[in-house]
Amino acid sequence: MDLGLRNRVVMVVGASRGIGAATARLLHDEGARLVLVARDATALDSLRRSLPGDGASALALAADASHPGALEAAVAAGLDRFGAMHGLAVF
Repeated sequence: MDLGLRNRVVMVVGASRGIGAATARLLHDEGARLVLVARDATALDSLRRSLPGDGASALALAADASHPGALEAAVAAGLDRFGAMHGLAVF
């Protein structure tokens, strides 16, 4: 399927496991660049490395979305790395 996401940047919050990780894989398969956010740094890095291309098109950021400023910092890091932010998925 073509969702028109090639080279779009999508932040996936809660990406370390379950439906968040599955969504991140699907978005990556559609050509999206990813900002992966969750509390578990080890699981996030494992997901990033498991993506085709060794995760070069993904940025993994360990953060607790319930903490003030955490998501703002993640958006800033994504903008710094990829220059844009086109979508958000929260799990």
